[in-house]
Amino acid sequence: MKNVRINVGKVGLLFRKGDYVKVLTEGSHWIGFKQEVMIYDLTQPFYTPVALEILLRDSSLEVMLDIVEVKDAEIVFMYENSNFKKVLASGRYVFWKGIINRSYVSADLSKIYITEKIDKALFGLAEVAKYIRVFEVAAYEKAVLLVDDVYAETLSAGTYRFWRNDTS
Repeated sequence: MKNVRINVGKVGLLFRKGDYVKVLTEGSHWIGFKQEVMIYDLTQPFYTPVALEILLRDSSLEVMLDIVEVKDAEIVFMYENSNFKKVLASGRYVFWKGIINRSYVSADLSKIYITEKIDKALFGLAEVAKYIRVFEVAAYEKAVLLVDDVYAETLSAGTYRFWRNDTS
């Protein structure tokens, strides 16, 4: 038997002969022979050594995780403690709940118009700008917006932003 200490802000996953057993929260834990503990920092993204589906069978671990599924033609704006952190492209992301308060805003890139509630200050960031088309219409001009060669609307002077996608 061996004593393992899980500190505040950490969590441990207990494995026996490579198979997941349970999650260990802060405190002292006695573990048996042929058991090992992988310790994770709750402020970091969660990367698993085994298939996530196996770990999610444990409901006590599942409630400790934020699982973000980003579909194709979609991005997710991730905020940590109400501050923009990064853009998540298609895929599955797993983060620990608890210490850092995370929130997510999903955006459908298959649309033309940006209808999601996103702070316009983020549009200037290189990480966000690569997903946006910007059009400037001068004060003395008017522009015609065609979507797939079909008239959509007439644009007056101003700056217009649209999602960058295959729609022309």
